[in-house]
This record gives sequence, C-alpha cells and structure tokens, in this order.
Amino acid sequence: MNGSYFTSYDSHEAYYLQYAEHMFNMSQPLVIPDRHDYVILTLYGIIFCASIFGNSMVCLAVICQRDMRTVTNFYIVNLAVADLLVSLICLPVNAINGVSMVWLFGSSMCKFFGFFPMVSLCVSIFTLMMIAVDRYLAICRPLKFQISATRVTVVVAIIWVVSFTLASPLIVVNEVERTRGMEIIGYPNWLAACVEIRWEGTAWQKIYYIGVTYVCYLMPLFVIAAAYANVCKRLWSGIPTEELSKDIIHIMLSHSETQKLNKSSKEKSKTAEQIESRRKVARMLIVVVMIFAVCLLPLQIVNLLRVFGYFQKFDPIAEPNKSHTPMLIANLIAYINSAVNPIIYNFMSAKFRKAFRAMLCCRSRTKGFQGGPSFNGPGTVNSRIHSRRHQVLSSGPPTECMPMSNFTSKMDS
Repeated sequence: MNGSYFTSYDSHEAYYLQYAEHMFNMSQPLVIPDRHDYVILTLYGIIFCASIFGNSMVCLAVICQRDMRTVTNFYIVNLAVADLLVSLICLPVNAINGVSMVWLFGSSMCKFFGFFPMVSLCVSIFTLMMIAVDRYLAICRPLKFQISATRVTVVVAIIWVVSFTLASPLIVVNEVERTRGMEIIGYPNWLAACVEIRWEGTAWQKIYYIGVTYVCYLMPLFVIAAAYANVCKRLWSGIPTEELSKDIIHIMLSHSETQKLNKSSKEKSKTAEQIESRRKVARMLIVVVMIFAVCLLPLQIVNLLRVFGYFQKFDPIAEPNKSHTPMLIANLIAYINSAVNPIIYNFMSAKFRKAFRAMLCCRSRTKGFQGGPSFNGPGTVNSRIHSRRHQVLSSGPPTECMPMSNFTSKMDS
C-alpha cells in the first residue's frame, strides 16, 4: 500500500511539474520580451528622444530668434507642438502596450489613448494644408492676399478646435476590456486591453474611420497637391511674382517714382535671390508633405482593416504576428514622421540650420542671422506693395517696411 501511495504521489508531482512548465512556456512571451521586442523598444526609444529633442529645438529656434518669426515658421511651430504632444503622451504608452500586449495604464489613460494620436494627426495634416494654401496665395495671388498675426492665430485656433472635435468620439467609445485568459493552478489570469468597446464592429465605427481617412488624410493631401502644383508652376515658369506686382505699380505711380522702385541690376539680383529662396522652401515643404503621407499611409490602411474585422479571425496570443504586429509596425512608422521633420529643416533650410547650430553652441541670440537662403512666409509681396504705395503717395520716397513684433512680413526667414 505504501508503494502505491508513493507511486501515486510521484505521478501527481510529475503532472504538476509538467503543468507548471507548460504554463511557464505559454506565459513567458507575455512577461519576458522576446529578442524582437527589444528591437522594437530600442526603435521607439530612439524615435522618442529624436522627436522630443528635434521638435523642442524647432520651437525654441522660432521663439528665441526674432528673425525666425515668420508666418510659415509659426505654422511649423504648430506642427512641432502636435508632434511633441503625441511623442510625450502616446509613444511610451504605445511601446509598452505593444510589447506586453496587455493594457497596464488604467481606464482613464485608455480614454485618451486613441484621442491624442487622432488630434495630432488632424492638427498635422491641417497645418500642412494651411501652409500650402498660404504659399499658393502669397506666390500666385499676392495682390489679393493679406496676412496678419491675428489671422494666423485664428487659423491655428480653428485647427485645434476642429481636431479636438473630430477626435472626441474616441474618448466616449474607448474602455478597458478584461477577458479571461489561461488558468494558472486553477485561478484565471485576466487580460486587459484598451479597445473601442462601445462601437466595436458596428456601422458607426466603420463610418467614422472612413470619414476620418477622407477628411484628415485624402482631402487635405489633394488640396496640398493642387496648391503646390500651382506654386511650382509659377516659380519654375520664369515669371517672378514681384515683377508681376511691379507692373501694377507702374500703372499706379508716376514715372519718376517708378524709376525709384526699379534699381536696375540690384533689384533684378534681389528678385532672383527671392525666387530661388522660394523654390528651396517649396522643395522642403513638398518633402515634408510626402514623408507625412508615406508615414501615415500604413496606419490608415491598418485602421480600416481593423474596423472591417480583418484581424478578428486571428488569435492575439497564438498568432500575434498576424493580429498584433501590423498595428505595432504601423504606429512605429507613424511616430517616425514626428521625429523626421526637424531633420528635414536642418538639411534643407539654412536659417533653421544656423539657428540650431547657434543654440547647440550656446551662442548669443540677440541678433538675427545674416546670409543664406531664407525660409519663406506668406504675405510678403502684398504687404511690401501696399507699404511702398502708401509711402510714395503720401510722404515721398519709399522706405523699408518695419517688421511686426511677432511676425515678419517679408518672405525671407
């Protein structure tokens, strides 16, 4: 009898050891990151540091350097703020949630987990669209377009209000869902996930994401493409916008005063420099838009596949490469866009490059940087023409326009 008792005990012990080993092997990927998880965490960490550092430098360059305070740069600061928002709040949470595959941040954070990335997306694309529209109006319609600090501030405020409104449904529908996972020694292991539980699989969810894809991605990109197509046509057509504006001044001013505005070779040289500067800015902004479109495209596709139920047929634990990895990679590519813009500014804008170098070298920033191609801001031709026309008709010889306190009305930045 004693022999049978010990035999039974040994068999039960072997069973529990086998069971414990089996459960450890199943739970290990959820607790201890795999090798590829370390790679993902490293990439997220690099993007986080680059985004925070680069976008902070962009904001400081425009705020601390008076010569950088132009209309276009103000929009670029707004773009940097949106990138900082998503990098500070969402990127670390997304990285940890992506590796652990379990929601660890509570219900309050879950409410804003989808909200802030959507706000950042809307603010970024609408800001890029307004930059393109301002470039088009300033270069192709200079006499019909007047820019002011108040108008730009109102436009930026509207962008944020519209973005918050479009993203607000995600605050309502996002909740933490707890599901019963595998049992460990008879006790269930509850798994938490932040999901859009209130409209998961409904027609409203599909309508929302289709609408967001159109309003916050496809339509702005179409407007941007049309605007820059006209800008490039004008800048590379050999018809300087300043020359077109001066033809109108010829009609309005006397012959003697017109001669003062046309300083022959000096004026032509200055006009050529301004045209080349605008071309460089157009190239840079087009690159920014193209990278934005490419980086956000995978996320738009994955979101549409998700709401139409493509990933529901895969087990998130047994088949993570099919259900979980696509969203993780799409988010990673989208976050790359937040870090790459300051790099583009550094390589393609001499003004930003000098501003970055000055801040890194702790040089004095009391005077504006001189020389080099400058960064364009809209409203130049119009403000210069109206200012000179007023000076000629009222007080005699024209003088240089004084810059505003917050924004320069010149095209160079």
